[in-house]
Amino acid sequence: MTQQGEERFHGLFLNPLTALNWDTARWREVVEGARRLGIEIVVLQWTACNGRAWYQSQSMKGHHLRRVDDPVALLLELAEAAGLQVLLGTDASCSAAEYHYDPVWASLARHQQVVEELALHCGRHAAFRGFYVPAEYDGLPDETARTYLSGAVRACRRARADALVCWSIRRGLVPITGRNYQTDPSHPLRRREEASARQAWAQAWGRVLSQVAPDAVLLRDDIGSHRQTWEQASAAGEALRAQCDRAGVQLWAQCGLYEVARASAVGDPARLPPGSPERVARQIAEAGRWAPKVFAFDFDYMDPRNAEHGERARALFDACRGAGGEEGEARHLPSAAPRDRSPAAEADPLLAKARRLTEQLRRDHLCEGQVVSVLNTEAPVVSPENEWQEDGDWLTGLYLGAESFRFGATGEEEARSNARESFGALHLLSTCAGEPGVVARQFRRQVFSLDEHGEPRLPWRRSPVYDGYYVGTISRDQLSGHFFGLAAYYDLVAHEAEREIIKKDFGDIVGSILDHRMMAVDPGGEYTLHGSFWAAPLQALTVLRIAARITGKERFQRAFEHYARSHFFLGHALKQAAVEEDCFYEHYRHDSPLYHAVLYESDPKVLGALVLLESLLHRDVYRNGNVYELCRYASNNPESNAGRCAEAELLLYRDDRMRVADWLRDTEVLLAEKGGELAPQVRVMLEAALGRAKREDMVPHYVPIELRPPMEFAWQYWPMGYLGYHGRTVQYSGVDYLLVYWMGRYHGLFP
Repeated sequence: MTQQGEERFHGLFLNPLTALNWDTARWREVVEGARRLGIEIVVLQWTACNGRAWYQSQSMKGHHLRRVDDPVALLLELAEAAGLQVLLGTDASCSAAEYHYDPVWASLARHQQVVEELALHCGRHAAFRGFYVPAEYDGLPDETARTYLSGAVRACRRARADALVCWSIRRGLVPITGRNYQTDPSHPLRRREEASARQAWAQAWGRVLSQVAPDAVLLRDDIGSHRQTWEQASAAGEALRAQCDRAGVQLWAQCGLYEVARASAVGDPARLPPGSPERVARQIAEAGRWAPKVFAFDFDYMDPRNAEHGERARALFDACRGAGGEEGEARHLPSAAPRDRSPAAEADPLLAKARRLTEQLRRDHLCEGQVVSVLNTEAPVVSPENEWQEDGDWLTGLYLGAESFRFGATGEEEARSNARESFGALHLLSTCAGEPGVVARQFRRQVFSLDEHGEPRLPWRRSPVYDGYYVGTISRDQLSGHFFGLAAYYDLVAHEAEREIIKKDFGDIVGSILDHRMMAVDPGGEYTLHGSFWAAPLQALTVLRIAARITGKERFQRAFEHYARSHFFLGHALKQAAVEEDCFYEHYRHDSPLYHAVLYESDPKVLGALVLLESLLHRDVYRNGNVYELCRYASNNPESNAGRCAEAELLLYRDDRMRVADWLRDTEVLLAEKGGELAPQVRVMLEAALGRAKREDMVPHYVPIELRPPMEFAWQYWPMGYLGYHGRTVQYSGVDYLLVYWMGRYHGLFP
């Protein structure tokens, strides 16, 4: 273990995305900074991902945004001169389809290919010490994990016999059953459950480590993420250390330098802020009790030239500085220029898709700033065929969020203009009923469904404040997008006058929900069919949290505490996330609200419960390629591979097939020409979506994103498809892609 007086970081992670725009001089500064910190080992988190390589690969294209030809070779040369060792992460690619149909061998083949190329390409460098496997291990290891890791270690040692091989793991989650004590980590019964689960987790990993025999594993302490307490982190480390000692494997600690809790201010930072020097010093000391080496994740949070983190990063660098250098030297370094967030469209396939989808949406799908989510392409947008849009409010809010993130990421004036137009639509949806707090699904100048007296048929109503009509019967899913869009616009785009409008809208809507005992209503106080927030406790709490934060009214804060504790909404939300009824559908009740719930929360106990909820939900659904969930999770868990999984799905997203007719044509050709090459489960699902097979009693299976029918929101899909509901002449808007792409760009998940 670390000796007294030697409390420091021994290793340092570098996140490749952070380093994309580093030139040679910047790389030299970073390596020199690592040396001054007393670092022995630098870990480059991964060197290849989703078909792009960071080194001179013979089989993959180089990453199109690299500023130096071969960052891996440059890092090794600089590390050798500085007396540092380097562990190179292998391939971080990960598609959802592989989880379902090839969970081991495709990933293992890519890993082996990268390992062999790295060994050949980097073998001459004395600083090259071994390999880091950038896999995701969050909980009990299963047979799939053991098989993959066994093959991964063998591949590393075949390529280089003396290579050190390691990977990272996290403490497993304790099962949540909904009992009231489970939201309190200090409760005796909760502690007993923790101890039992911890022992089972440590023993399971002990068996795997004995069989696979890596050189080391890194245990994440998760302090900054609030995913566990100091006591939980220490207990997990001690339990796993005993198993590692038996297996002859080194146990190292991996300490996140970030802080999930953000400052309560308008325009919250895109990136998680650095932890305090005092907290990080305690992390080093606590981790040193059970680990001989302590690794920091990652340099970005203590980079003294980081323009986004400013003085906090400089203070952290000074506090963690090893021997050499002047006290406070980091404070006198000039800040580096902010990362370039606007690469050319022709160089980035993800950005190119976003540009094309934005052009299509704004050309075909907008009606006075509202998104027409299910467009009949045989008729104009303001025609009877496109009159009823029950999801208009939801997707208009999410589109507003997308353009707000785009403006936050790029500063493009076009993004601000687009967002402002849809903000106007969302404000009108908030007010067109003429009764404070009553929200509409859609408004239109003209409707065509009239009765014999020339009045609109239900559910259309004449608006008393707008020259036209609106649809009421608002529901929770619509409001999830409504609140998401308003909050994102408030933080990232709105000027002061618009913020006052948003405060008024939030106050009226959430005030009405509170006045009606957490129920949404139509004019006259009539409850809407799907407007009860008692059925969605997390969403209920988020509604109150956003309102308290934006309006500043104590009423909403008191209501939050009342429903969280007296009515146990937080505990019910945890249970819902732990026991999801449908792994493919209806996650909006968690995905939308969780983003702002975590972003705005400052109470450590509540934040800890929300982070636990986030982890439970991620464990349940991440294998299904829900990019919305993956991006939200990755924004609070930067060590996670969730961002790379999200990128894999977006690369496969078919923006050229937003019309159902196009999907039908391509799928019929695919089944006719290559149906025998598809996994049997996928072929059956596609046959059913085409109406060629019976859907009754069919077991749902995952359908890869590049094969499934287009939808309003592809990340919350039902694998049987929706062709019978919307029809072949329909075109979808692409809001699903735009939201997650710009959200990921804003949070630095995509280059």
